[in-house]
Amino acid sequence: MTTGDEVTLQHARCVEGPRWPVAKQVLAGLVSLLPGGQRILAARGTGGHASAGYHYGVWLRQLRVLQEAGASHAPLDVAEVGPGDMLGIGLAALLSGSRSYVAVDAVPHARAMDHSDLLDEVHALLSRREAADPGAEFPIDMLPSARLDAALAPERIAPVRNLLSRSRMTDQLSRLAVRSDAATSPTLRYVAPWSSDSSLPSESVDLVCSQAAMEHVDDYEACYAAQARWLRPGGFALHHVDFDCHWTARRWNGHWGHGDAAWRVLRGRRPYLINKAPCAWHLRAMRDHGLQPVLVRREYREDGIAREALALRYRDLEDEDLRTAAAMIVARKPM
Repeated sequence: MTTGDEVTLQHARCVEGPRWPVAKQVLAGLVSLLPGGQRILAARGTGGHASAGYHYGVWLRQLRVLQEAGASHAPLDVAEVGPGDMLGIGLAALLSGSRSYVAVDAVPHARAMDHSDLLDEVHALLSRREAADPGAEFPIDMLPSARLDAALAPERIAPVRNLLSRSRMTDQLSRLAVRSDAATSPTLRYVAPWSSDSSLPSESVDLVCSQAAMEHVDDYEACYAAQARWLRPGGFALHHVDFDCHWTARRWNGHWGHGDAAWRVLRGRRPYLINKAPCAWHLRAMRDHGLQPVLVRREYREDGIAREALALRYRDLEDEDLRTAAAMIVARKPM
């Protein structure tokens, strides 16, 4: 397994965040216990990124990481777990020549009215072959000109544009005719809430990806098992996982210090929050369900809670996991 580059995020010793975001999380947990409380919280959305540049950059970086992990070309069939409010990564994939994209989420956050402009902006970025970051190069080896020119053809994108402009993003209304050639109209589908058994056919995608989503999946082990079923042999699972406390504590890893009773108050009855699983638990779940990690790139922080402050179930964490604030993980399904 390739570990990749290791990054230490620079922070002063023992940094503590303000109290008010933690208080907001406690309040949200209490509101979720009230009649109608979950509906009130759901109306706020996920607070995710809406800019085309963000989603475009994530997609191009994912292609680079896939290449490092052994992929020779951009995937044809893509699934994304937990896209949140915007399907920008999926639109970038379709505009890059992928023939199908399926988004699965626990809650139906995305709405078509938010996506038509995003489609146009990502189309413009790809047309200009813009790099994801200053000083970086466009991944022309993963997205050769012949593929991109065909993928960006107006007649290929028109059905997706029409879909986004006329319908809300639901499983029923987001189906387009499945095509066999990436140069023809692509397929877009949105499934929320999703089922691990019926959301995608077995061995139907080349890539399952997520950006800061797998930390929110309660039954992440079942989700990795589903991904292993969805992937074709040789396909990749690529996940950027954020192990931060998401303002449930004043230190970035303080959520691992909460006991069960405190966590029940914080969580309330919200359909998702964070699963509190450290990096090693995600890697183990992948292996247990037939996905072999081939690249793990960790980001470290040195300003978290000490080992003696950990709750009982986290006392045996390896030192590396206690310091891992985020990780890019690529796993592969054996051929």
